[in-house]
Parts: sequence; structure tokens; C-alpha cells
Amino acid sequence: MTLPSISRRSALIGAAAFGLLVRNNASAQSTPEADAFPVTIEHLYGSTTIEKAPERILTIGWSTQDAVIALGETPIAIPDNSWGGDADGFLPWTRAALDEANLPVVYTELDGLPFEQFIELAPDLILAPYSGVTEDDYKLLAAIAPTVAPAEGLWASSWQDLTLVTGAALGKPTEAEQLIIDVDTTVQEGAAAYPELAGKTFIYGNMGDASTSFNIYTVTDPRPQFLESIGLVPAEVVVTLSDDPANIYFGPVSYELAETLVADITVFWFTDEAEYEAAQATEYFQALPAAKNGTFAAIVGQSLVMATSAFSPLSIPYALEAFLPVLAAAAANVE
Repeated sequence: MTLPSISRRSALIGAAAFGLLVRNNASAQSTPEADAFPVTIEHLYGSTTIEKAPERILTIGWSTQDAVIALGETPIAIPDNSWGGDADGFLPWTRAALDEANLPVVYTELDGLPFEQFIELAPDLILAPYSGVTEDDYKLLAAIAPTVAPAEGLWASSWQDLTLVTGAALGKPTEAEQLIIDVDTTVQEGAAAYPELAGKTFIYGNMGDASTSFNIYTVTDPRPQFLESIGLVPAEVVVTLSDDPANIYFGPVSYELAETLVADITVFWFTDEAEYEAAQATEYFQALPAAKNGTFAAIVGQSLVMATSAFSPLSIPYALEAFLPVLAAAAANVE
């Protein structure tokens, strides 16, 4: 079958991504809903009540800053994202949605959370629904400002739940629901432009510890969930690994068992081209079925790795535009 032009379809996704960004920026004029406060949000360490619309929002962890920005607010401080971001610590999709004249403070976590800096910043709300905030951290944070911790587990929130929690905390629950609908529509439009992906089985992983085993993500991880959202199906090995309770979000597979990693498309991420080239030179990479038959899809580069790992209303359009053509190229070799 002759495939439609990948560049043409990529342009269509780019237009959809631009349209979503425009809608997000338009939401900057929105205000909290009537009777939105006080609101109480349940989380891993109890519950937090937010009495009134926050004006000084500090975010912790992955993606939360994007949900805040997409809902029309600018945080006063966000974590440093130098891995995948620019010299100032901003991820490309985050910076694109911000007003350059009103950028947040970017803080670092070299020795844990910088509590003293947080006190100086004087937030009136701390959002950490997708983070590694511990109970001890939470107690210290809650003494600074009302803090929303992870809902059920550390680093365990879907982008949809993250958006809903953020919307509730900002007094914009209906707007958050509409934002999810808008992003889902963009995802479905992107998937429809690549019908050859529908129903293909997949494995999503990386080279693991670089000495003994690959890491293969389970279906509880946002990365496989994203592939499912565009119509792909977890391969049998992914399902088996997911059924093992010891594998929280990934399972190790010995390099010696490389030939058992069978799927229509195998996706691995790499920090940069040098890392990808080094992996390709190894015998265990060469033993992967996908490496032999041309159905390997490499995610190369820190920004794209982050876009396809830390999903948010802002990163998803970026991921679609950059990643769907890579998946389609691999799908073209599926027999």
C-alpha cells in the first residue's frame, strides 16, 4: 500500500497543535467559576482545602506547570527542566505558551526540594499531583501553603487526572474538562491521519542498565497508554510483564532474551544520536526482531523523550507532530 506523504500528514498535525495552543492562550482571560471555592482535594496524605482562587502558584514534579499554563494561569515558580529544556530550564512547549515578559522562577532540586526558596517565594498554592513528594516533604510544604500531593502514588498520575486536579485547584473544573476534550480530539485527529498504525502491537522501552537487561514499560505507565490512545495495542510480552505485580511501571528483560521481544513496532528512547548509535552496535540490540525487520521506532533527543514521557496538554501536540511520522515509518515495514 502506498502511504500518504508523511510530511503532509505531519503538517496537518502541526496545524492541529497550533490550533490547540491558540485555544490554550485564549483561556488566559478565564476566571474561576462561581462557587468554585472553597474546594477540598483528596490525595495520598489526606486532603487539602483551598479557600479562594490562588494567585501565587508553585508547581513541583513533571507536567503540572503545563496544566496550570494551559488553564490560563502563570505559575510563580516551576522546576528546572534542563534535561530536555533550554538553557533557562524551560521545555520548548512550556516556553512557547508563556509570556516572555512574565516568566516563572525556575528552581533546582540539587539536594532535594529547596524549602527555604519556597518560603521566600511565598506561594499561596503548591501543586505536586505528579511528583515524588514524600509524606515528610508534604508536611514541610503544607506549612508554607496549601499543598496538593499525588493522588494515589508517587509519579502515578495520568495527564487527564493531572489536568482535572489542577482545574479543581484553580477553580476551573469545567474548563479543565473541556481542555481534556480538546486534547483528546487533537490526538484522535492525529491518529486518523495515520490509519496504518491502528491495531499494530507495540513494545515501548529503553536499553535499561546498559549491561544486563532492557526495560520494558508496562500498561500502567503513561508512555504505553499514549500509544494505546492512538490505536496501537500492547504486545503479548508487555501484557505479561504488566501482570507481574513486581513491575510497577516497567519490567526488565534480559539481553539474552532479546529475540522474545516480538511486536509489530518496537519503540525505545535515547538521550541523543551518540547513545542510539552505541546501542545499535551491540549484539543484543541487533538481536531485537524490530532491528532485523525495520520496525524499530527510535525516540532520539531529550526534548522528544520528555514530550513522549511527561504528557501534558501542551506536550502532547508536540509529541504528535514529531513522533507519529517515526511510528508510521516503522509501520510501513510491518508484513
